[in-house]
Amino acid sequence: MTPMEKAWAVLKMPFVSGRTMSDLDEVIDQPLYSGGDASDTPLYWSKSPQEALMYALYGSAVLNDTEPGNIHGYDRNRFPEEQDMNTFTPPPLRETVPTIFRANPPVNDEFIHLDPEANDWYRNYMSNTIPYETLSDDDVEKLIQEYLDEWGGAGHAGFTSGQYYPPQMREKHIQGALERLKNKQAGLLELPKDVEGNYGWSKTDKERF
Repeated sequence: MTPMEKAWAVLKMPFVSGRTMSDLDEVIDQPLYSGGDASDTPLYWSKSPQEALMYALYGSAVLNDTEPGNIHGYDRNRFPEEQDMNTFTPPPLRETVPTIFRANPPVNDEFIHLDPEANDWYRNYMSNTIPYETLSDDDVEKLIQEYLDEWGGAGHAGFTSGQYYPPQMREKHIQGALERLKNKQAGLLELPKDVEGNYGWSKTDKERF
């Protein structure tokens, strides 16, 4: 980012992002979204409400690629619906009261960290200090329906825990999520202590922020 671009970023007063405050590389003049359970304090943010929704529905735990051996029994040459669920142990899907948080562009420029996992085509952001609001249940339900309509069912789950499950299992999980949205009763939210080290992104990663 040139000095002129940095000056313009401040004048526009939106979110500004980068690895550090001295290395700004993006101006974000739009709302940001985060998805999780109603009890969560959001940390990760996306420009896409649909991406936030997938995290709200499924959770963020993924297979740990640094773990030696194939402890999960996952066959990377097969699609999720082709996995042998008798031998494959996917991360459990989070049983949230699905909630979408929205942070509107601030009055004054607000620095947010670029997610350390981000690259040129995958860009998410980290902040636990920006003000936010919670979308209504009706809005969340509409987002879920839009998601199902766009993919002809739960045909896509992004980089969430849902990516390891076949669409039919995701759709069953979504029906449970809709029930929890109505009754406000969350189920399993945390990975069991004895297995959480087997997964990456198993929590909100506050310890590395």
